[in-house]
Amino acid sequence: MKQIHSDLLYKSIGAAFYSIHLGGGPFGAIVTDSKNEIIAIGYNCVRTNNDSTAHAEIQAIRQSQTKLKTYDLSGYNLYTSAEPCIQCFGAIYWSGIKNVYVGASKKLTEEIGFDEGPVSKELWDIAKNKKGINYFTNLLSEDIVRRPFDLYKGMNGKIY
Repeated sequence: MKQIHSDLLYKSIGAAFYSIHLGGGPFGAIVTDSKNEIIAIGYNCVRTNNDSTAHAEIQAIRQSQTKLKTYDLSGYNLYTSAEPCIQCFGAIYWSGIKNVYVGASKKLTEEIGFDEGPVSKELWDIAKNKKGINYFTNLLSEDIVRRPFDLYKGMNGKIY
């Protein structure tokens, strides 16, 4: 894996820690342009905003589209601390994002107790074939990607 990808994944993990600090869930996401310049950082705001759709990926996508004044994020990248849930999969699919880089696996996220919905390798394969979305998962060690979840769980963070 290129160093830039791991650096941005580490930043998404940092965003997950910051999200917890803000009272949100243990998830973070970053949208970058084709040169991997950061466009937006998303924090999970489900609990803080009382909004079930305010996942980190959704927040980063919304901010990027607003900042760039476009709904089309073709050619942009998403770095996320954990594998996207079914809602975030849909947002990625419709946004035009072409590359998705993931830290924690769905399995790890669900071991903590979060329900990620029916996202599967087959759905990502369909996204690749129909929309050209490249999906890269399990790019960091489990020890690293588990840390935000461990902190959240240790703080008795609510699982939703």
